[in-house]
Amino acid sequence: MSVFFDGHNDSLTRHYPPRHLRQGENLDVNSFINGLHPHAHLDLPRAQKTNFAGGFFAIFIDPEPNLQESNPNSAYLAPRDRTFSGDYPSLEIPIDSQLALKATLEVLSYAFKVERSSQGQIRIVRSFEDLLEALNNKQLAQILHLEGCEAIDADLHNLETFYQAGVRSLGLCWSRPNIFGTGVPFANNITPNLGPGLTSLGKALVRECNNLHIVVDLAHLNYRGFFDVAKISSVPLVVSHAGAFSVCPSTRNLKDEQLEAIVQSQGIVGVTFNIPDITGNDEAKDPLQGVVEHIKYIGENFGYDYVGLGSDFDGCTIPPQMDGVEGLELLREAMEQNGLTQEEIDLVCYQNWLRVLERIF
Repeated sequence: MSVFFDGHNDSLTRHYPPRHLRQGENLDVNSFINGLHPHAHLDLPRAQKTNFAGGFFAIFIDPEPNLQESNPNSAYLAPRDRTFSGDYPSLEIPIDSQLALKATLEVLSYAFKVERSSQGQIRIVRSFEDLLEALNNKQLAQILHLEGCEAIDADLHNLETFYQAGVRSLGLCWSRPNIFGTGVPFANNITPNLGPGLTSLGKALVRECNNLHIVVDLAHLNYRGFFDVAKISSVPLVVSHAGAFSVCPSTRNLKDEQLEAIVQSQGIVGVTFNIPDITGNDEAKDPLQGVVEHIKYIGENFGYDYVGLGSDFDGCTIPPQMDGVEGLELLREAMEQNGLTQEEIDLVCYQNWLRVLERIF
């Protein structure tokens, strides 16, 4: 059995969606610890059984449902694997910054309560030393991540507050525009080279994250924004959950020149398990084998030192045979069956993430 470290999951907001998105849902606030959520991919008991050591736990906020309903591209009400050709596909609708701030603080509070209620089984890590101690003590290591920066103000004043609260990673954009930059739409068979690059505020945010040793995640960011970060960042480039565009032409996936930039920076891409980005929903392809194909493409063409796992558990449609976090062992077996050595498997499953985090933290 391998150790697994994951570049991205949405499990915090799966177990505890903010109030404006619950729509009367009755929550079991202890479901992450007791494992009783009926639809979750990841919780503490299943993580412990699978040797899932930890990863980046995202806080993702969507607009209020009535706004989503008015948008035909709503992430909640329409599939995310729409196929376009020629026209610029619509981005998801922006989210109000005050709503994002309020909801982000709500989910952050939940994360702290879960850590306390776990009686030492979960640890929110704030440094590389914290991370190593958590791994050595068999604690589930959680790196708090903001997926989209709508909760951060234009003057970056509350970035310091989030840092002091334990946030150590952020994604500049989700698949919508904000004051810092522009994300990519959910689409297949179309280039990710869509839309403008980072704003001046976005560039300032990248520099301040470098100063604070906060991971800047380029997942969901468009092509021009990606290379804006590559020009100004002083640390390894990180894409927490994506695939290779050459294997599956999804806008969320990375072109070869982006993968080369990651290598040049000594960074990492976590391969997503999201079926539309892995196989393009081609029913003739096995999505679990598709995940391996993306890992092998990056490993064989750019080096196994630069590829990891970025599941997107609880935020995407994963290969059906995986079911949830316990399916990571099936993925490990599939990598072995496809010719990866144990050394390469360990690099992919956890070692590359530790190398990059040591450098950035």
